Amino acid sequence: MAPPAVKKQTYDNGPEAAAPVGGVLNDILGYKLRRAQLATFEEFARHFHDLELRPAELALLLLLKRTPEAGQAELTSLLVLKRANFVALVNRLARRELVERSPVDGDRRARKITLTTKGLSLLEEGEKRQRAYEQQLLQILGGNRARADFLTALDRLINLAETRDCSSTPRRDVNQRTSG
Repeated sequence: MAPPAVKKQTYDNGPEAAAPVGGVLNDILGYKLRRAQLATFEEFARHFHDLELRPAELALLLLLKRTPEAGQAELTSLLVLKRANFVALVNRLARRELVERSPVDGDRRARKITLTTKGLSLLEEGEKRQRAYEQQLLQILGGNRARADFLTALDRLINLAETRDCSSTPRRDVNQRTSG
């Protein structure tokens, strides 16, 4: 089933430009970041809907291909997921026979997660689509230099959260959808 059509917005950054949906909220960085995340996830769904891949699923398949020696704890950390969410993610991929679990020598509790032949085949198509998706985003951002600047700015925001001691602050799962 194809994702629903999404109304495209264009922005004229001139001083007399009409405010797009959100009005006064458009000057709030966090609001704009969230809108950008939602827009990019919707576009991701357009590229990957027939492969039935979510962003975290594609990310895990890519990690398994590029870092096959990584253990579950490292994969969970790289994906910034809670352990329970990681297990659910692996379960979904295992049901589709895209990954398999096998025992780790010397540790009866640990399981090695590896790509199956079917998973590798799907990932090959996923990587082609990822490159096309990235090209589309690159064009929207204004080219390689704008992409590099944007990634640098995002890294600064990510580092803000990583360098601060958040142990006293309750953290909501970043993959959980918000209501409203």
